[in-house]
Amino acid sequence: MRGSAKAESDWMIYSPKALIQRYGRPSYVYFYWNLETGNLTFDIVLYFNDYDLIGEFHSPDGPEPSSPKECPLEAKYDYIMLWMGKNPYAPPQGGVRVEKELL
Repeated sequence: MRGSAKAESDWMIYSPKALIQRYGRPSYVYFYWNLETGNLTFDIVLYFNDYDLIGEFHSPDGPEPSSPKECPLEAKYDYIMLWMGKNPYAPPQGGVRVEKELL
């Protein structure tokens, strides 16, 4: 979903925070970091296995590369993608699971 700032408030019901409040703790979480454009951007992917739901959130405003700290529940996202149902078409692949050591 892409849209203007006005439309952004309409799709906040799909934010990571809203999905966690509605569906509970994710089964697992992946992060993707990208520095190709000169800006640090990131994606967070939440998997809710009990609901056959995957949510991917892309933030164009990542933290400084020298100190990559970000609160994914408070970040601003420029697009959100949702996959629903068993065996969804072209779900996200790869990334780093939160449970793994990131340092």
